[in-house]
Amino acid sequence: MDFNAKNQRVMKPLVRIILALMLFVGCAPSQPSGTLFLWGSDINLKFTRYVADLTGKENPHILYLPTASGDHQDNIQVWGSLCRIVGIEPHIMRVWIDSSAEQTFEEQIAEADAIVVGGGNTLNMLGIWQAQGIDRMLIEAMQRGAIIAGGSAGSIAWFDAGISDSRPAGLSIVEGLGILPHSNCPHYGDEAKRSLYHQMLEQGEIEGGYAMDDKAGILFRDGEVVEAVTLSPEHQAYYVDVVQGKASATPIETRLLLEDGAIDANAYTAEPIGKSVKDLAEANGAVEVFVKQAGADATTRIETLLTYGNLAAIVHDQYMDLFGSYAIRFLYNHNGTWLLQGEDLGATIAESEVTFREKAATLLRQAEEKYKE
Repeated sequence: MDFNAKNQRVMKPLVRIILALMLFVGCAPSQPSGTLFLWGSDINLKFTRYVADLTGKENPHILYLPTASGDHQDNIQVWGSLCRIVGIEPHIMRVWIDSSAEQTFEEQIAEADAIVVGGGNTLNMLGIWQAQGIDRMLIEAMQRGAIIAGGSAGSIAWFDAGISDSRPAGLSIVEGLGILPHSNCPHYGDEAKRSLYHQMLEQGEIEGGYAMDDKAGILFRDGEVVEAVTLSPEHQAYYVDVVQGKASATPIETRLLLEDGAIDANAYTAEPIGKSVKDLAEANGAVEVFVKQAGADATTRIETLLTYGNLAAIVHDQYMDLFGSYAIRFLYNHNGTWLLQGEDLGATIAESEVTFREKAATLLRQAEEKYKE
């Protein structure tokens, strides 16, 4: 444990005394109201769309702050790509600038309908914000109605404290701005972060709070949880606290984020297979076509057969060594003959199924148009 973590037990009583005195003289700070959407890892496409939708505007002005990454150009380019796909103009507020910049920080923040805070070094980001007064500007923006969103460092910043890799030689506790009076652990699926988080909770170094796996996030409004969302059934959000001396994580009901046009969960069938080609007793229909025409060797493992009307998809591991992902082979049943319709990739079997749900209706419609008599 670092010096910062060891001394929180000393500082917390002092903070409580100071707040009590402020309350007594009538100048205690009020709890800021507003909307925060906080994510377990760095930004991505569905995260960006979700934030854009939260604004309720057709062409929202969303300001990206890559402070935690030192205004890294790669992160800025990713943000630009995401904005182009979503169909909005990218706006970036850099802090590594000088007086030649055309707009002040206040002016840039004042124009924003939403503000997205990227990942990186939480401690360095907060230090720069506090030195420049950006933390105060962001809180004021949230109070006037701007959406505040962020992942990883952009999540920890708004809590009392969080588990971070901001210091050298190991993970540690980093104090945040305290807008949400809880602790936070993004990347909760990471064993080292989860273990330290539980340890600090059990030792009373930090209070209970919220944790998110990499592909999950929580929407807060006026300090209360509105909903939790995820990109994958395997990634969740949690409330974590100490129960009878041990850290205990309670999953929050989580909504799966799907692209527009995705088919319902009850509109298709999923048949687990879980066998390599050489171990299949027989291969019929779409599986037979895949085995014969897709170049599947004897060791290729077929995980799942997904079917939606005359469209099928084979989830398999043929390219795992090459891409580190499962492959999804689409096929269309044309008058009893299965025809190959292309491929996609999924990080996991569950995420491959999500991809199938999002693409099935479009692929089926395209195949019907292509092969109509």
